[in-house]
Amino acid sequence: MRPNMKLALELFLRAAERGQLNGGARCAEFFMLGLDTTQPRNPDVALRWARWVCEQNGYLGKVLQLALQTYLNQKWSKALLYYLIAAEAGFEPAQFNLAHICREYPIETGSVMAMPCEWRYYSLLVQQGTTDPNVMLRLGDGFYYGDASDGRTLYSEAARMYAAAASTGNPQGWYNLAWLVETGVKVPQSIWDELHISMPHRQDLSSLTCHLYRRCRDHDNDAAFIACSLQLIRLRLVALFQVCTLL
Repeated sequence: MRPNMKLALELFLRAAERGQLNGGARCAEFFMLGLDTTQPRNPDVALRWARWVCEQNGYLGKVLQLALQTYLNQKWSKALLYYLIAAEAGFEPAQFNLAHICREYPIETGSVMAMPCEWRYYSLLVQQGTTDPNVMLRLGDGFYYGDASDGRTLYSEAARMYAAAASTGNPQGWYNLAWLVETGVKVPQSIWDELHISMPHRQDLSSLTCHLYRRCRDHDNDAAFIACSLQLIRLRLVALFQVCTLL
């Protein structure tokens, strides 16, 4: 008799929805591997179930408590170990905190961890579907300057991160995209599709740059309003100067 995998998945889902941790773990396994052509693998759903299981784990809460205590006592090796355990279990706050520690204390963490841990955990946060625009902006800067990519400048990846931040309503994402366009970086057309930028704006770089700065300016943020308004004024003055020189 052949095992009925679809029925098994249905029963595991029912168990998980009622709070059974092993059911959630088996759901994560099923969705990661897939069943057949009618039920292909779905890593995103698998990740959500795996994360849910980790978040229900009382031991993980104890690990985070120890991580915070040792961090406040400046015991770097122990703090990193505890945060590392929670971060590798897929717990988002631990990943964010670990990336922050690696960024703020590179000397202390560098003596303990050989890998570039800041970028690893910012990348994990993005892969897990974080909606924190600060993570996206930070990783975008890492691609732009090459810090997150072994010294290689990956402008397309930087643009994707800035666009992801912009799509959450973050004005800095729009500002950074405008700066990329203004400095001559070729942004993939798929990004403009995702941000619903109309074709007339795309056909002229000056128009596109102004449009992006306007999207930045129009957010309910005083700092963004001032910064992006000044950029728009600058662009208009440059355009006026160019017209005057032709007369």
